[in-house]
Amino acid sequence: MKYSRAILIHVLLPLAVGGMAYLLLRSNSWIHAQLFSPGSDLPVIKSHGFMADILKYNLPDFCWSYSLASSLFVWKRWWGAAIPLFSFWVLLILAGAELIQLIPGSDFRFDPIDLFAAFLAFGLSFLFLHHPAKNICD
Repeated sequence: MKYSRAILIHVLLPLAVGGMAYLLLRSNSWIHAQLFSPGSDLPVIKSHGFMADILKYNLPDFCWSYSLASSLFVWKRWWGAAIPLFSFWVLLILAGAELIQLIPGSDFRFDPIDLFAAFLAFGLSFLFLHHPAKNICD
């Protein structure tokens, strides 16, 4: 029960925010086409530009990375046992999920901003949940 607050705030809320950003801000996704009619007022942000593109394309990836890192840090605190280089492995998973898009023939498109977002998400999650001075799970 003591982990429910951390799971709600640091795992489920970012997933919900990222999912809503994906649904409401993008118009070129399969799921958007299935859920909304072509004449709808979505996406909410119709403009393009650096900040609009960050919100549309990078915010959902940041939220996913933050949620994954947070879930792993909460799990590690629950598990209790020492895991050598645990933070390194979390960072490797997050960076690997972005870097795998560099494989030739992949249907995905690598974006260096997504890689930066993964590092930022790791850092914030580490600061809030894994850092020894923080005790959010208690």
